[in-house]
Amino acid sequence: MKPITKFTPLWMGMVLLITLCFTSCRNDKEDERIPINLKGAAAQVNEGSEVVIRLTLAKSAKKDEYVTLSVSSSTAGFGTDYGIDDLLFLEEEFSVLIPKDSTGASVALHALPDFEQESDEKITFTINRTSDGLLAGDQKTLTVTIVDVENYPDENRAISFDGVDDYIDLGNIYDNVTLPVTISVWVWVDPNVPKGSLPIIDSQDGLPYYNGFSLITSNISHVGVQYGDGQGENSEHYRRAKSALFNPVAGRWVNMTGVMRSATDMSCYLNGIDMGGTYAGSSDLPLKSNSPQENAKVGILFNNGRTLHFQGKLDELRIWNRALAEAEIQKFMITKLDHSAPGLIGYWDFNESTGDAVIDKSASKFNGTLKNSPSRVASEVPVK
Repeated sequence: MKPITKFTPLWMGMVLLITLCFTSCRNDKEDERIPINLKGAAAQVNEGSEVVIRLTLAKSAKKDEYVTLSVSSSTAGFGTDYGIDDLLFLEEEFSVLIPKDSTGASVALHALPDFEQESDEKITFTINRTSDGLLAGDQKTLTVTIVDVENYPDENRAISFDGVDDYIDLGNIYDNVTLPVTISVWVWVDPNVPKGSLPIIDSQDGLPYYNGFSLITSNISHVGVQYGDGQGENSEHYRRAKSALFNPVAGRWVNMTGVMRSATDMSCYLNGIDMGGTYAGSSDLPLKSNSPQENAKVGILFNNGRTLHFQGKLDELRIWNRALAEAEIQKFMITKLDHSAPGLIGYWDFNESTGDAVIDKSASKFNGTLKNSPSRVASEVPVK
């Protein structure tokens, strides 16, 4: 028979002492970590406004700390329905710095006006991870509701294009334009559009060359600006461009703005937010705009042996011969402009009720003509 081994009272006391010490040491370490909680200035926010999300500590941080927040929503899209401070892109989570000696930090949720009639949108923030000096507190989640605001006028019209053969001919204009150039327009892409580029405007269309300037979008949700040097086509050596991707926006109104200051200084905006993007092309020559054989056209582009058509709706198309600042873009995108606005060289609001003419409200008076029967339709764009 094997002997039975027992713990003596002395051994039992030592085991208990070690256990208590381990538990106490672990708790002491956790007690040194500072709880951090999520708090919002408001539980809901109207479209076109913002709400501050606070990360609050129970006491001052002893060193620089970090908090990783996840953001989730089944109804709202980043970049179209909401934005967060200076974030250009959001891949489910982002980090926030808690500076030493501070009791917290904050981020702003910007509720973007999408100008669609829809249900309220809920966005949930969750504390996912913290650095070693912090500990998620009891309030580690926060939900903000974006309330739909119908702030567009009842009477407004846009032009609808079928994506087959219709377009707007603006005539032989802009033969003397040089950089900088700003193009702004409200865009509604048909959700059923086939794959490929969708031309919005091309200032010099017709010849097999990269001439003039253009603004383009696509079914994969991007905005791009480009100019050509007039020396050829189907090669990056004859053009300069920049484009930016964003979350899908087909089936809803958005504002797209492109600013070209120079070959290596361009910006692509969605709803007034600079979306970053990538450059393309390598031409060392300036913009070639003097091409009397070509017309400026809306909704069509002849490029590299192909004719592309826009499918969807366009409204409030404006062109400036200067580079708008970001604050101006955000203001003007929802504002009716005076014909004498500085640098405005083209302004079509498409509000005509009948006929084939589209009137240029700028001092240029570059009136255009509807070709192959694009339709005049109601518009929800909130320009007042």
